[in-house]
Amino acid sequence: ETYLLDDGIARSSSELVAAVAGSLGVPNRDLAVPVWGLRAAAALLGCRAAVERLTYSLVVNSRKIRPQLGWQPPFDFDQGLKTTAEWFTARGFRALS
Repeated sequence: ETYLLDDGIARSSSELVAAVAGSLGVPNRDLAVPVWGLRAAAALLGCRAAVERLTYSLVVNSRKIRPQLGWQPPFDFDQGLKTTAEWFTARGFRALS
């Protein structure tokens, strides 16, 4: 079986970028670009399929694993990001700021 895991809260890409930046203590440099502009540029550059994959929503949920295996997230989203940022920082990785 393949299972997808989440904490029960759907987040947009912008929300994810902001949360990761916050957990790493760096400025959020998320740039809002109109999807129509990306699609027009992709058509001109011949990479339409890549832009389509990047601009459509991917929603992950754990509806399958929870009843089958009784899985629950061991911690919430914010704590997971904080722990991950601490792990990377402790190993000498640093965010581009």
